[in-house]
Amino acid sequence: MKQAGNGAAPAPPKLKRSMGLWMATALVIGNGCVLIGMGERTTPAGVELYARRLLEARAAREVIAVSMPAQRSSMHLDTVMTMVDRDAFTIYPELKHQLRGWSITDGPGGLAATREDDLFAAIARALEVPRLRLFETGGDRYEAQREQWDDGNNVLAVAPGVVVAYERNVDTNTRLRRAGFEVITIAGAELAAGAAARAACPARSNATRSESRGEGKCPPPPPWRRRSICSG
Repeated sequence: MKQAGNGAAPAPPKLKRSMGLWMATALVIGNGCVLIGMGERTTPAGVELYARRLLEARAAREVIAVSMPAQRSSMHLDTVMTMVDRDAFTIYPELKHQLRGWSITDGPGGLAATREDDLFAAIARALEVPRLRLFETGGDRYEAQREQWDDGNNVLAVAPGVVVAYERNVDTNTRLRRAGFEVITIAGAELAAGAAARAACPARSNATRSESRGEGKCPPPPPWRRRSICSG
C-alpha cells in the first residue's frame, strides 16, 4: 500500500504478522465511508486487508483507519466513539487527542494511505458536513473513566438523533438528552459484556441456531442495517 504524506507526518504503525480484525471496531458512518480502529485486537495488516476488499467491491469509497492506544479500555473503536447523528459522535475525552487517522482510498496504483492531521476534520470531510459535533463522556475525569468502561460511549443509533444506551451511564445519557437526543435506556445486565448494540443480536442469533436445527432460515437484518459490513 502506497503512503501519501502531509509534510513530515509519521508513518502508520508497523504491520504485524497476524491480520486480526474485530468487527466491533468497524463503524459504517455513511456517504461511502467506513471507520476501522487499530488497537489491541485489530492490526494494521487486518485493516489494510479489509479496506482492500471493501474498496475493490465498491462497498465503500473511503476507509479511515483510526489508530488507538493498545490497551484494554480502547480495544474496540466503539468503546471510544460511536455515531449518534449525521454529524455527531460520542467521544471519550481522555483519548480524544490521541486518536490518529489515515485515509485509505483506491487509485490507479493500488491502495494509498494519507496521514490525516485532524481525524475529526477528515471524518467531517468524508460525511460532507462543515464540522462534527462531539459529545464527551459525562462527569469529571474519574466519572468519565467509569462510564467509558461501562460502555457510556458505545450506544446503538436506531435513527438520527435516537440512541439506545445503558441506563447506568447517567452523566453521558444526560448530556445527550440536553443536546436534544432521544435516549432509550436499557438495563443490559443480561448482556454480560459489550454494549447496547448487542441488544440487536439475540433474534438473529436464535434464528441462526434454529436454522442449524432445520427449523427455518435466518431472517434478513432490518433495513437500516442491511448496508452494514457487519451483517454480511
